[in-house]
Amino acid sequence: MEKLKALKKKIIAIIPARGGSKSIKNKNLIKIKKKTLIQRSFIAIKNSNLIDKVVCSTEDIKIKNHCKKIGLDVVKRPKKLAEDNSKVFDTVKNVLDYYKKKKIFFDIVILVQPTSPFLGQHEIKLTVKKMMKSKTLSCQTIHETPHNYHYLNTRILKNNKINFKFKMMRLKKFNKQKKEKTFHFGNLVATKTKALLKTKNFFCEPSDYVKIDRINSFDLDDKKDLNYLRHFRY
Repeated sequence: MEKLKALKKKIIAIIPARGGSKSIKNKNLIKIKKKTLIQRSFIAIKNSNLIDKVVCSTEDIKIKNHCKKIGLDVVKRPKKLAEDNSKVFDTVKNVLDYYKKKKIFFDIVILVQPTSPFLGQHEIKLTVKKMMKSKTLSCQTIHETPHNYHYLNTRILKNNKINFKFKMMRLKKFNKQKKEKTFHFGNLVATKTKALLKTKNFFCEPSDYVKIDRINSFDLDDKKDLNYLRHFRY
């Protein structure tokens, strides 16, 4: 166990995994190199050696049984928190309330999305370490936005014609060198519990960051992503 544990900040990692994905059936149970997405997240969290409690939040019986099989604790998620428009904050609060009734409290919550299969123990370690050392209220992984996805390159359709959304701004910053660097969320966030409950926001400010590779930020969303995944690292 690393020396940072001596700081005694109790940490819970929550893997949100509902069963009602419409884009890919049983998405969270898809296997990569013989391990499910949930299992990959669970292994990465355990191997970081910095997390006090790991739990999966789900309403789905198949996911629940799978978690039981691999030794991952489950907190039952109410079905009303497993809809398409359900907020992940409510899911996390449900987990925290479950442990609160048992008089178990956590200083830091880390949200680990199983749909990001390339987020490993290294990214988790760096994120948690920054949270334990700094006075920031949250820490998130980020990756640099590729130039062709820069917000100044965004196009819109209007009257069946295409144009730049930020046309005047782009005229001033027309090439790569003139555009400021921007970043996308890398799909991993840690937040101090008190700040999270107060603001209902995982990205409480001030927020620190861990810069990671764009591939490690990959998020499996639909069948096109799954096809890409199979050709890339299956």
